[in-house]
Amino acid sequence: MDNINSPKHNKSNEWIQDLLDEELYDEAYKFELVTNDAEELTASPLSAGEEHQKSFNSADAWDLFKNNVDTGTDQHPKIVPLGFRWMKYAAIIALPLLVGSVVYFSLKNNGGQENSNYQATTKNHSKDVMLVLENGDQVNLKKSENATVLNDNIINSADQLDYTKSSSTAAFNTLIVPKGASYKLLLDDGTQVWLNADTKIKYQVNFDNTSTREVYLESGEAFFKVTKNPEKPFIVHKGDMQIQVLGTSFNVNTYSEKIQTTLVEGKVKIGLKNTNKELILNPGQQANANLKTTELSKQNVDPELFVVWKDGILMINNTTMEMLMEELGRLYDYQIVFENEELKKLHYDGSTEKSASIKPLLDMIEKTTNVKFTIKDRRIIVKKDN
Repeated sequence: MDNINSPKHNKSNEWIQDLLDEELYDEAYKFELVTNDAEELTASPLSAGEEHQKSFNSADAWDLFKNNVDTGTDQHPKIVPLGFRWMKYAAIIALPLLVGSVVYFSLKNNGGQENSNYQATTKNHSKDVMLVLENGDQVNLKKSENATVLNDNIINSADQLDYTKSSSTAAFNTLIVPKGASYKLLLDDGTQVWLNADTKIKYQVNFDNTSTREVYLESGEAFFKVTKNPEKPFIVHKGDMQIQVLGTSFNVNTYSEKIQTTLVEGKVKIGLKNTNKELILNPGQQANANLKTTELSKQNVDPELFVVWKDGILMINNTTMEMLMEELGRLYDYQIVFENEELKKLHYDGSTEKSASIKPLLDMIEKTTNVKFTIKDRRIIVKKDN
């Protein structure tokens, strides 16, 4: 093993530092942490970077960051963006790279040993995905990590239930995905459905003798990639709201009383039962439906912000601490308790890969704010770090 003071080791460290300082400088230049006079501002970005690169110091940027991050005010809360462009440096550095008011970090699971208080809270905790058959029988889908064939040629693997080769004639099955888990469903016609944590969906098992293809999203969030079949419209029900499509990709989020439908491609029609309200969504549009007030509206959005969860990305889009912790509690199955109500008003913006446990995320938030987390059993207590 090389001595940490050996020329070989120092040379390696210098290479890493040069690489990180160069990347940090580029970001610092964007956010005006490297000052320019009026004449230099007319130079090209490349020449400006070359001119000031030697004067940039990552430690100074970190000091400036600490002086600029606070809880803000009720009217103007501070936004702490969290990004994932630094994931390629996960193998080089384990600490977050912080500059100005922007925080870039990677939260890949490295299989390392975790803090014992986090391990104690997750030990023996069940994240079983349950299949409820039409006759009421329940099947635990997480007991086997290998592909297995259930009744009627329904194929179950570690994270997917496949009906494409099913010979079942039953009308409906129900799939229950608990907090802290996710799952994928392949319906009889090849339609793919990604199910987020804390989701319950009821669906037709066989479409051979039906005029429509219908599913009921009873709770939670699901992304649908529907197989096109003009002869059989695909219909998603949520209470008194229904979404009708032929072949398209869209996301439905029912976690709050305002149901969000985000269209990625194709076209969908959304309507509310017992009213004459309906609207058509085109790609890049999102519908908001309130079943209590029967309000129905739409807006233009970037659909990727609302569907990357299915690819294991946690998107934090100008989100309050309250909403962020609610989402983390759902994804990792924890109850959230705030000791300080003011902390709920903190805002975050950005994205990162979803880690295997909640610990890296909590550690990162602690390092970039004046928030402290304490875990007791399945509760996360959020308080101000004095």
